[in-house]
Amino acid sequence: MSNYRINKPDYSDRAVFEALANAIMHRDYSIIGSEIHVDMYEDRLEIYSPGGMPDGSLIQDKQIDKVDSFRRNPVIADIFHRLNFVERRGSGLKKICNEISKLYGYSEESNPIFESTKNLFRVILKNMNYEQNIMTDKMDNMTDIKDNMTDIIQVITDIMKVKLTEREKSFITSLLPYFEVNEWITNSTAREITNLSEISVKRLFRSLTDKMIFISKGDNKARKYKLNIAPQTLPPM
Repeated sequence: MSNYRINKPDYSDRAVFEALANAIMHRDYSIIGSEIHVDMYEDRLEIYSPGGMPDGSLIQDKQIDKVDSFRRNPVIADIFHRLNFVERRGSGLKKICNEISKLYGYSEESNPIFESTKNLFRVILKNMNYEQNIMTDKMDNMTDIKDNMTDIIQVITDIMKVKLTEREKSFITSLLPYFEVNEWITNSTAREITNLSEISVKRLFRSLTDKMIFISKGDNKARKYKLNIAPQTLPPM
């Protein structure tokens, strides 16, 4: 008779966490009327995210360890990295596979399935205990999954609710038409558009860069700025 316990979870907590983080980081927020779904069945867990591969390719046609890295939403990806929610860039799908391979009873049939079309990305994780029908382990695992999902959703909610002053909102609104046809803007151009002083423009750019609304490059008079977030994801103006 053995004197130790073998853990046989239905799913890898870390694999589920990685799949949720990837769904939020890489979803296409320009697709209106759709949202991230987490659907659980007896034999599998599916995580659906709006938006396919940026280059239009299909993930099912690629080798997971050779998928090119991309950051559809760099602000979210950067914050998740700083919070240690995710590891290095481009490691998410490989991390999911690696974590599942550590589970008790793993076989190649247990590997996750990745599917994509032009408008969606789906991760399918298989229930490791489906045939054994271990319901107690399933309920314990779902509690952990819900807790992890709550943590991630709270982070993304905080990101999308960046608090801007009325002066900052007015400044951004004045510059948005310029960014429709230009990627970068200089201090002098911003002054011409907004009729603000050089000191005011510098202060506004510094504050909005700290809030990750803008990113900058160059030094002193050569410094330029560009929007670091899609206009439709900005807080209400």
